[in-house]
Amino acid sequence: MAEANSGFAGKYHLRMALTFLNAFVFGTPEVFVGLAHTKFDASSLELKDEPTRKAVSEQLAAFAKFVARIKA
Repeated sequence: MAEANSGFAGKYHLRMALTFLNAFVFGTPEVFVGLAHTKFDASSLELKDEPTRKAVSEQLAAFAKFVARIKA
């Protein structure tokens, strides 16, 4: 189980360090896809899980707003 959470912990600590350095950090919303192997089509690799698709879509929309804010 430690392996499943190691990416999260690493990302969290990296974000803390970058925030300390006053870097532009996109923090939320975050998308963590558990059991990812069950949410993609095996042959096409298309994301089939609708709740995950929605979460990714919301994250990308928020990221676009973040980029626009940084560019301004």
